[in-house]
Amino acid sequence: MKEKTSENINEKPIAASRNNSLETYYAISKEYDKLWVTFAKSCGLSPAECGVLFSLREGLNTQSEICEELSMAKQTANSAIKKLTDKGLILLEASKDDMRAKRITFTQAGEAFAVRNIDAINAVEEGIWAKMTAEEKESLIRISQKYNRLFKQALEEFLNNGH
Repeated sequence: MKEKTSENINEKPIAASRNNSLETYYAISKEYDKLWVTFAKSCGLSPAECGVLFSLREGLNTQSEICEELSMAKQTANSAIKKLTDKGLILLEASKDDMRAKRITFTQAGEAFAVRNIDAINAVEEGIWAKMTAEEKESLIRISQKYNRLFKQALEEFLNNGH
């Protein structure tokens, strides 16, 4: 198997002259998304399948919960769940609480897969987080929350003004 390096994931430095632009923010966001796509592909999964497995690891176990958490279309989630079932990684069981809903669980092979891949990459990300200073973590969280709050307000205004 080919060793994964930064060259394999098309690392491109952001031009210093653009560091404060919205374009730079978009580029960074897209780069982050591409890293997760690279991870999913390295596991033989689509990003949607990967998202389903991460959601299961976080304790979500129905298609509706997963769709809500990931803002994923029901059809996309259904397709990913079918593929994961076909790969032998998950099972669908009738829910004891709601017979219309199906509970999603890992198979034995799926649990082993999750340990090798999902838990392992989560540990990598925890390691990255540990390398950041308390101030960097607080700043990243604070600024991300502020951006999301401002965007949510602006979006609501935009939508309420007849768009």
